Amino acid sequence: MADYDAQSDPDSDPPAPTLYTPANLPPIMASYNTEGWGSRMVFRLTLRAPFLPVHIAPGTPYELHLGLCNEMSLFLRNVMEGKGVGVKIEAWPKDSGVEVKLEDVDGFVCGYEGLRWPGFNGGGRGGCVFSAQRTTTSQYEKEEDKDFYIKVSAIRSTQMEARGVQDAELMIVPLVAGPFRLTPKPVPEDSYEIVHTQRIIQFPDGTEGGALVRESPESGIVGKIWDSSFFTAAAAWREFTNWLNHASTEGPKRKFRVLDLSCGTGAVGVWMATAAARAGLAHFLEVVLTDLEEGLATIEENVELNRSGNRVKMSVQELFWGKKEDVERVGDVSLVLACDLVYEAEFFAPLLETLDWLCIPNKTVILLGYKQRGLTMEERTSMWNQFQERFTMRREEHVMTAGIGGFGDVDSENVGCEIYRITSPNRIEEIGSGMVNVNDHEDVRASIGDEVMKTSTQS
Repeated sequence: MADYDAQSDPDSDPPAPTLYTPANLPPIMASYNTEGWGSRMVFRLTLRAPFLPVHIAPGTPYELHLGLCNEMSLFLRNVMEGKGVGVKIEAWPKDSGVEVKLEDVDGFVCGYEGLRWPGFNGGGRGGCVFSAQRTTTSQYEKEEDKDFYIKVSAIRSTQMEARGVQDAELMIVPLVAGPFRLTPKPVPEDSYEIVHTQRIIQFPDGTEGGALVRESPESGIVGKIWDSSFFTAAAAWREFTNWLNHASTEGPKRKFRVLDLSCGTGAVGVWMATAAARAGLAHFLEVVLTDLEEGLATIEENVELNRSGNRVKMSVQELFWGKKEDVERVGDVSLVLACDLVYEAEFFAPLLETLDWLCIPNKTVILLGYKQRGLTMEERTSMWNQFQERFTMRREEHVMTAGIGGFGDVDSENVGCEIYRITSPNRIEEIGSGMVNVNDHEDVRASIGDEVMKTSTQS
């Protein structure tokens, strides 16, 4: 259904929504990939053996056993047959006062047959050996208990290529393991602890750093960062900066309130708050993060991980689909993030009802991030028809990650992710695109904000 502009003919009725059947479902809605994981996959570096010493003795070598899997924690062997992946390692954040480096190994790395370099060889199991040392120039030189993290990223390995092994050329989200602390002496293995898995969702202007988001694999679906999160984040940032541009002539009279609905880890909402603070735009943004009661602890943990120096108001609360009092407690919002929520047909009705309550004409935009996984053709047809009957929908084509996921600037359509911009059928005004003049706002750091805006308009 095309966008309807009531201003052009206020006396006319809006066009009837297009109703679909499995036979006439547009290819993008039917999903062009029958396997449901996209024509290419985004992989993740993971910890295969998360029991590690969290207190690390300087200069002591430690093994880091790594895994390589997709968003569903599955590895497809055919993508690595006869190929390899290299890794690099570094301390995070860079000003932690700790240097982490890879150690050479005699024989196979971490005992994996055929693995002669840090990384992977022909499979989804790999690893590296590292050591850590405090830097003498650190501002934390005398603080032995200062936390730091270890960031592991995929690279093209010269050691691997020297052995004639071709790079697998995969899109791989880096791993951030920790926190760790330096300690004077090695600790015994029976004192090892489970080390957390985090991801850095990077800033949209390409600068170093980003939001640190902890995953909780033991929590199942709600504990993961799913592929469409990276593309939804890029689209959300564009909505925010376009709103600033639209409001810049008079100056915003209200904040841009974002609801991250059923957000699991809270990755996109937390990232938006962190990116806004970094760009000097904290004054204009407020983020509400919701999920079921049992999922709130993970969200609150990620809010706290990114609280330092962040003046954006972030709140966490329970919201049960179809429960109007929960929606009313949230209040009016400018943007709803509905990322990877559509995967069970039985929940379509309460989700649509909730989105209907949230979507205020001429104010609220919903960004729906979708990737085909388990729905049948009939279920997909029913889902899109129900959306078309209630809302005006527009697919955002070729949404680019802008490097947000740490695996390059990738087109959403290359990995089977779809981003839909949804508004009320009565919506009259579409916010125009363009670059906000951050000099119009006294509390915006213009030099940083301008770079962020440029990145937004190029997305």
